[in-house]
Amino acid sequence: MANHAEASAWESQGPHAHRMTPRHAVFMRVLFFLLLLLNIVYALWHTQIHPPAVPTTVQNPPSSSETQLRTLWLLHERPPVLICHAIGPFRFQASAQHALTHLRTRGLEAELRTVEKQETLGYRVYLPPQPTREQARKLVSRLSEQGIEDLYVITEGEKNNALALGVFSQHARAQRRVEELKRLGHFAEIETRTLTLTMYWIDFKALPEQAHTVKAELPTQLNLLQAPHCRPSDTEPR
Repeated sequence: MANHAEASAWESQGPHAHRMTPRHAVFMRVLFFLLLLLNIVYALWHTQIHPPAVPTTVQNPPSSSETQLRTLWLLHERPPVLICHAIGPFRFQASAQHALTHLRTRGLEAELRTVEKQETLGYRVYLPPQPTREQARKLVSRLSEQGIEDLYVITEGEKNNALALGVFSQHARAQRRVEELKRLGHFAEIETRTLTLTMYWIDFKALPEQAHTVKAELPTQLNLLQAPHCRPSDTEPR
């Protein structure tokens, strides 16, 4: 009788004690999806905000020996540089042309260049032109009486009827002559006499050793200079 009552009590408690209500089922579903959403959010944050570190390779700087070898290799690959030089001055075009031909036959790139040069011949002292030739002659006589020598009347050009009183190689000597005449009451002037000369130079491009050979063959009156008149070239000589 007692056992029957105890079994009835167990049977009555079991089904009611373990059955889940609808509210509990909804709560469990919400909890499951919430945990799933949190895992997805964490995975995105971990990969996007804090991406995994990428291992980097540290390269050591090249050693001094490697740098020197690289520099020597680059220098070896560079073409030879042709430097500009000038030979001159030549007073005669024929001489310059002969030297130009000689350089070109040796495979050098050369050109002829002319330069106008003013050469001073001296300093002439003179008195301004007189109105007539007769007055110029009378002035010559008066100067001769005052002890002035080496004078004559200029008879042509823009200084016609002027009195020439000597040509001096130095300006200081000409100035002393002017002061001497001034003390005698005559106001002389100084004229610089010049001559325009055409000089010839040869500009050419050559390697340093080629230029050295050319210099050794030059006559003593000619100069070999580095010339700014042509631009250096990075090409091989012709």
